[in-house]
Amino acid sequence: MLVRIAYARDFAEAGRIQSLLESRGFHPMAIDSSSHVTVAGAEQGYHVEVPRHEATAATTFLKKEGLGRSLTP
Repeated sequence: MLVRIAYARDFAEAGRIQSLLESRGFHPMAIDSSSHVTVAGAEQGYHVEVPRHEATAATTFLKKEGLGRSLTP
């Protein structure tokens, strides 16, 4: 099962987070396959999801990389 650990306002930022996670051996869902949010076509965002057993370590890693603002509460 996958869980959401981060949110990015655009595809590029989500891709960067995904790439960082993959470079450290995590297994995030492909951004183009993960859930995204669109509000009346004007605002969109992307959720970064990882397997549940990787969530805590992936979250800790992203915090250390200075991406704490992107983490999902």
